[in-house]
Amino acid sequence: MESFVQLPSIIFSEKVQSCLHSLTGRPPLVQQVACFGIALLIAIEHSYFLWAQKKSNNPAYFTTAMNLYKKSLNPDHVIKAMNEAFHEDQKVSFRWLGTSAREGARKILTNKLLKIAMDNCLSKDSLEEELKIAKEVDMKDWMD
Repeated sequence: MESFVQLPSIIFSEKVQSCLHSLTGRPPLVQQVACFGIALLIAIEHSYFLWAQKKSNNPAYFTTAMNLYKKSLNPDHVIKAMNEAFHEDQKVSFRWLGTSAREGARKILTNKLLKIAMDNCLSKDSLEEELKIAKEVDMKDWMD
């Protein structure tokens, strides 16, 4: 069984981090972290589909997916949905005492966050075109 391209070195590069941080808006830290995680999840999910087309170890699949996400309307939709989910939660999920209300709120918030990620996956309609873009990406531009 072939393994998916290894991404850690590129995910932690300064330029990739800066790009992902620009997609989170300026909500409270916990919302920024959740938004960052969803943006990362969406980019990684899409980069998998790029990888699955050629099955080559090209980290440009990730940067291509991330750029596609950034250029799409998805970041705006994700930020709006995140703000709504956290507003509805009213910080119940983050209370210190382990109560059934907190656990129930965490489950609801987690389900909402997963739905946001699933609802904002990138289109798979232009994978061949994106593969051409990934082939042309100069990885030196993305590495520290």
